[in-house]
Amino acid sequence: MKRTLISGCILLAALAFTGCGGKAETSAASGTTNGIEVSPSRATIEVGKTVQFQGKATASSAGMGKPTWTSSNTSVASVDVNSGLARAVSPGITTVTASAQDGSTQVSGTATLTVSGALGVQTSSLPQGTAGVAYHATLQAVGGVPPYSWSVTAGSLPAGLTLTSSGQITGTPTSVGTSNFTVQVQDSNGATAAVSGGTMVASASN
Repeated sequence: MKRTLISGCILLAALAFTGCGGKAETSAASGTTNGIEVSPSRATIEVGKTVQFQGKATASSAGMGKPTWTSSNTSVASVDVNSGLARAVSPGITTVTASAQDGSTQVSGTATLTVSGALGVQTSSLPQGTAGVAYHATLQAVGGVPPYSWSVTAGSLPAGLTLTSSGQITGTPTSVGTSNFTVQVQDSNGATAAVSGGTMVASASN
């Protein structure tokens, strides 16, 4: 009996990241306050990206001075002492604190900054499939800020197969041949990573 097999291999060719500072995933609620409301209260950015924190007095009788900024874990993220601009250094979590003098009273507020690893494509190979038989594979990303969105940016998958935005390759292969394509993943901050030069090769066997 003759059957047609589909096997695949995706080779990591390059990573392309968009934006210099990136857009931080933030929450609308205020952070922990003791006289200063820090916004955003929570942020998630990738290594190498930045996020701007702001501090506002929640109540002031004498007039709050300009806040100074610190990071509880500078190996995760550093923060400019005067401006509140934080830069991600390595994956982890740090607390960003704003402190200021309000008359004779010391006031402060905090926010939580989470740093994720750089976005990349984790999938390096695709499972074998058989022409005429339903096929399913899942592409995996690593790092970045979920949720992810997947797309084919060049070439095309084998006839009968489609890629969903969630990274599912599904369908039933209908023809024998080789397909060249580029798959890209984008995270919620707009960073992208792509695999190009990947192929899925259909071969016949007895």
